[in-house]
Amino acid sequence: MPVQVTYPGVYIEEIPSGSHTIVGAPTAVTAFVGRAPKGPVDQAHTVTSFGDFEKFFGALDFDYPLTYAIKDFFLSGGSEAIIIRRFVLKTPAAKSATQPAAQSTPQPASQPAAQPAAQPAAQAVDAPANKSKKGGKGR
Repeated sequence: MPVQVTYPGVYIEEIPSGSHTIVGAPTAVTAFVGRAPKGPVDQAHTVTSFGDFEKFFGALDFDYPLTYAIKDFFLSGGSEAIIIRRFVLKTPAAKSATQPAAQSTPQPASQPAAQPAAQPAAQAVDAPANKSKKGGKGR
């Protein structure tokens, strides 16, 4: 049906079609990837409250900053979060394999690192005290 023109301007006529190209999607879903005390590893898991998170991934823990991020997310009004737990168990064999060979060699005992730094500091502290005593006696 044509648009009835009543005054000058731009007119838009929408033609009905059977398909809708724009579909509503949730935009308040946030994904978190990090370390947690427990739970499935490398699998996405959806939680809708901090209680859900504690049930699957564990309670607040200082060693796992992800737990605090999730708590703050829900306290700030978040409603849905996708959690992916990353966890690598470090065994002594795996730890030594990741260290470079140059770091594992011991330093020679003839070149300690702490002695040269400590001696100049002690000399610098003693030097002004000695000068002031000598300068005071000479006057």
